[in-house]
Parts: sequence; C-alpha cells; structure tokens
Amino acid sequence: MVKTLGGAGGLSTLGLNLPRRPHATLSRDDGYCATVLASFVVMVMLVMTIVALIFMAALIGVVGLSYETDEALNTDQAGDCVADVWGNQPSSYGDLDLPRDFYDIYRSAGQEYSIEWYYLAGIGWEETDHGQWAGDGSHGPTGLERDTTNDWGAAGPMQFGIDPDMPASDAWSTYGVDGNGDGRKDVWDPRDAIPSAANMITKYIDERGSIEAALYRYNQSNSYVQAVMDTAARYESGDFTITAPMGFLDCEVPDPNDSVADGVVDFVEDQVGEPYEADATGPDAFGPAGLVHAAYDDQGVEIPDDFDELHDFPNGARVPIGDIEPSDVLFTASCDTDNDEDSQADHALVYTGGDTLVHASEADDEVVETDMDDIEDCSVVKVLRMSHLGDS
Repeated sequence: MVKTLGGAGGLSTLGLNLPRRPHATLSRDDGYCATVLASFVVMVMLVMTIVALIFMAALIGVVGLSYETDEALNTDQAGDCVADVWGNQPSSYGDLDLPRDFYDIYRSAGQEYSIEWYYLAGIGWEETDHGQWAGDGSHGPTGLERDTTNDWGAAGPMQFGIDPDMPASDAWSTYGVDGNGDGRKDVWDPRDAIPSAANMITKYIDERGSIEAALYRYNQSNSYVQAVMDTAARYESGDFTITAPMGFLDCEVPDPNDSVADGVVDFVEDQVGEPYEADATGPDAFGPAGLVHAAYDDQGVEIPDDFDELHDFPNGARVPIGDIEPSDVLFTASCDTDNDEDSQADHALVYTGGDTLVHASEADDEVVETDMDDIEDCSVVKVLRMSHLGDS
C-alpha cells in the first residue's frame, strides 16, 4: 500500500513526505516544491528528502504509539493526567486494524459534521495508523507525546500543525474544537483531534467543492489524496478489523466502595444457575443488564435496567481494564463487524475478582461464571465502576 503523511493544514503547505514505517512506501509529490522556496528551513528539509529518496516517503506527523490489549494506558482528557504514551509498540501491524474507540469517534464526528466517517478513518490511517505507530526512530519525535511535536511542528493523531513558526504552521487554532466537551481543545486527544479534522475537511469541501480537493488542501500531495481515497473505500466496504480500544478515560477514577462492591459480588454469585431471559431483572430470571441492575439495587444503588441506558450511565466512572476491581461492569461486543451500529456493545458482565466474571448468558440460557481468559481482548468496549455511588 502506498502511503503518505501530510498534516492538517500545516504540512499540507509544505508537501514534505517522509517515511512512516518499513511497510509504507511513497513516491514524492514533485508539485510541492513551489511551496517550500520561501524558507531556509524548508529548503533543508527538501535536501534531506532528496538524499533519503526511498526512505523519505511519508511524513511521520502524528504517528502514534500502538495499543497492546491488556497494556492500554489511561490517556485522559485532563492535561496533567494524560499518560506520556498511549500503549506499547506492537510486534506487527494488522491491515487496516481500527481500535474500537477510534471507530466510534470517527462515526460520531462524521455524523456531527456531515462527512462520511470512512474518509476520516482514511486520513487517520494514512497519518498515524490511528495512533498505532511508534515511528521508526529515524526522524526525531512523533508528536504523540503530550506537549511535543514532530520536527515540523505537527502533533496529535490527525497531525495538526500547532506552531506558526514551524513548517506545519498553525491550523489547530483555526479548526480545533472541543470534541468531548471537557472545556479544552486538546490536539493530542483523538476525541478532540478527529472532530477537528472533520471540521476542517468539511470547510475545505465547502471551499473547493469535492472531497478530493479538500484532501489535497489538507495535504498537498496527489499520492496522499489517492491513498486516503483508496483506504476510505476499504473502510466503507467493511474490509477491516476492529481491535481493542486504545482507552481514553477520565483521569479521576474513584475508588470502589468496598461494602457495596462485596454485596454486588455476593449477589451475582448467588444467581449463578438462574434462568436467562433477555430483559428480565429478577428475581427468577435475568438478562445481562437486569442482573447488573438487580445486584446494585440490592445494595441501594439506583442504576438503569435498560442496557443502552446502563452502558451510557453518566454517573458511572470509566476505568482502565488494567484497574478493574470486583463489582466493576465489563461491556463487550463481537470482535466481528459488518461496519454498522451492530458492532457496538451488546453485553454486560460483572467482574467478581481473580479471573472470574458473572453474567446472564443467552448461549448458556442461564447466569454463569466465565473466565476472563475467555473474553477476547478486541471485544472489550469499556469498563464501568458504579460501587462508588453507594453510601459509605
């Protein structure tokens, strides 16, 4: 696959194409030379590009650190709480693998800004493999670590320029948005960066009349435009795999209420063997959400009994999978996707400690215990803590 890395707004004005990783190669776009004549710094970059030739093909920009399922770090929306990296470098890359939370953000941003989500995903892949590439070590920082940029002044998973004095310029101040509503515009947070890219691209479409012209405005390279369009077409067709989420969580994770947690665990363990019934809340049968609701209701904690409302319960606290505690609720979905809403979370399990989960299983037609090892990493959507809502 031929790839380039451009930059949201800034590197598009430069047109430099540098290598991202060994399996990505790209021919340079000779048309960019006119945009680099004004600056000595840019001329130096051009010389470096010519000397490197084959190696220098795709701009590193916002390339990210990769995610390894159990090792996901808490990349928070509050500045001081954001981990230095997003995850561990992988041993290999899956073809068009898409972390579940990136998938969700692409879809929601596309809906909000009236652009097909797969164009955003195509950009995210071409720029950074959705934050899954740690760089090849040849060209300095990647710009993914908080408060850093790459050598051209670009940062974040969609490669926005943030420094007007650098070749990447400063597109962020113009197009950056607070996508997750936390009161700040954070170029390093995909929940802000992806909606910001959607904001930018839709404005470029309005200016230039087509997605292809908008992509060229985003990164002035014909090969980049073609690569994004080809990748977007594959995402549109469903030719990809959803993998485990990177994990973008709130930085203040409340401690569990031990008394409530113990009561929830005891309750669900006592229901093992009770019949399964999709929407039942007990006492003689349970559905997945109904079992969770009944367990917390037994401890005086009021939570929804509807699955979707439980999944989106605003008073619940998201926690990293590595910090899961007894009574926390694990939401999962099938690892397979046909590229529609059915790929969202569809099951809930209560973690009871050790390697054990309890849940109302349709397949078993009863409430059962399940080993954590039986849960595929790619299926985990999120973990929700609610024991802290109980009285101390």
